[in-house]
Amino acid sequence: MSLFKVKLRMGAKIRLVFIMVLCLIVSTGGYFLLKPFFLQQTNKAQFSKKILYWIDPMEPHIHYEGPGKSRMNMDLIPVYEEEQKKETTTLQISPNIVNSLGVRTAPVEEGPMSMTIKAFGSIKADETKIAHIHTYVDGWIQKLHTKATDGIVEKDQPLFEIYSRNLVFSQKEYLLTLKDNYKEYKDPQASKLKALGVSEKQIKELLKTNKSSPLVTIYAPQKGFVDSLNIREGMYVSPETTVMSLTDLSDVWVIAEIFPSQFSFVKEKQVAKIYLPQSSYLSWQGEVDYIYPTIDLTSQTLKVRIRLSNPEWFFKPNMLVAVEIQEAPKQALTIPSEAVIWSSNKQHVILALGEGKFQARQVTTGIQSEGRIEILSGLNKGERVVTSSQFLLDSDINLKAGFERLEDSSASPSEPSGPPS
Repeated sequence: MSLFKVKLRMGAKIRLVFIMVLCLIVSTGGYFLLKPFFLQQTNKAQFSKKILYWIDPMEPHIHYEGPGKSRMNMDLIPVYEEEQKKETTTLQISPNIVNSLGVRTAPVEEGPMSMTIKAFGSIKADETKIAHIHTYVDGWIQKLHTKATDGIVEKDQPLFEIYSRNLVFSQKEYLLTLKDNYKEYKDPQASKLKALGVSEKQIKELLKTNKSSPLVTIYAPQKGFVDSLNIREGMYVSPETTVMSLTDLSDVWVIAEIFPSQFSFVKEKQVAKIYLPQSSYLSWQGEVDYIYPTIDLTSQTLKVRIRLSNPEWFFKPNMLVAVEIQEAPKQALTIPSEAVIWSSNKQHVILALGEGKFQARQVTTGIQSEGRIEILSGLNKGERVVTSSQFLLDSDINLKAGFERLEDSSASPSEPSGPPS
């Protein structure tokens, strides 16, 4: 090869290298010249997008109103209007793996649903069945038939005998009216004796013997136990003295305490079931009689009064009982309560789509009773929700959604990554 040909080839290589360097310089210079234009177009596209809310890529089902940190201390990223469809992520799992995970499902059913309010209460005496015994004259207690509290007395059983000058005088005055000259005063004088506490039985005895008695017996006006006893034999009493109190337990009150979240479900005339905590298989039926107008300052509970028939005096004052108040049933969509996954401010379920496909679905829940929960929105009748292993599936869906968000963020940089080709 001649020297001329060698020089010609070297010159061609030098020209090729020179042309490549020149193209690189022109290309780089063009990029920096056009860089403001690229930034302007990118920013314009970003500002034209409407931000719906902000999310943590690791918890995409929780929405935030603005930028910042999530509850897991992760940076929040925006979700634009056109990206909303990406929010619900579908997870595909092999049917063999589904069986290994022990996934169970249940259908969304429509049927009667009622709120059952469960609470504890205590037995109180019916205040309308408490009798306070007074004497209507001044006198002395000569004989006391009931000498201790908590004793049970029957109606018309003798309670005590009293000596009173006014009663002795009134008896003699009544006997005088039995004479022919005062016959027209007989009935008014008998009414006066009754007003002073003399029983019909004693008046008949007075008519029979035609002789006044120094002692007058006071009888029990009702059956009850002696709630208080303020006298002893030989004591002087006056009309303002409460001698004793008798409490009838044939009807009692159950005072139940309802939590704030259940206030709106309690109504008067509702049926209530009463249980003993140690014997839940035994139950008695009562009725909501009164809802107290104030809230307990310490427990922040609402007191409800339930009237309960107690003919055999089985229930005693201060006895602890369990209470169930049943709301009138209504038609509603329901699912098992364990299917709902509760987050800080929202609820969602894992929907079984069939063929190993699962999807997270946000729902709005209502009342909860007997192991089922009402669905107000988010599900349709006949769809199936996961009731077992739903937390594991929810974690997988969250991870998948989080990775998709991260990939979308890395694939959409704020400025071009290099010179145009």
